[in-house]
Amino acid sequence: MAGSSVSVSTFDQSTTSVGRIALVLKPNFHDTFAFSIGRVSGTVLGAAGATAVAYLFAPGPVALIVLVLGFVWGAYGFAMANYAAVSICITGYVVFLMTLAGIPEATAATDRIIYTAIAGVLALCLRRMADVDRD
Repeated sequence: MAGSSVSVSTFDQSTTSVGRIALVLKPNFHDTFAFSIGRVSGTVLGAAGATAVAYLFAPGPVALIVLVLGFVWGAYGFAMANYAAVSICITGYVVFLMTLAGIPEATAATDRIIYTAIAGVLALCLRRMADVDRD
């Protein structure tokens, strides 16, 4: 059993880029652009906020669990209201969950920002190519 376990620190978030692209890809370029901006800006704000909280307060395991649950609750609460707010909450949830697993919060936040930005740009490119093919 120990030989088949995978270390959490070796988890590569780039494998979820296809899912991130699918989340922001919408029927037209304008909507895709708006969702991409909301997703990337929410991710940057969420990562900055989560990293600041982690550095300023150095929360222990119980506090990290409370933060994870709070950000999950926030993501569900904002689901129908504001996509950027949902992205902020999801990023906070992911950063604190990875911190709980032993990954430094700065690493988790930076990886989240990089891969989300890449997925947003790729979604815009795919949407633009699909629009060009229709013309």
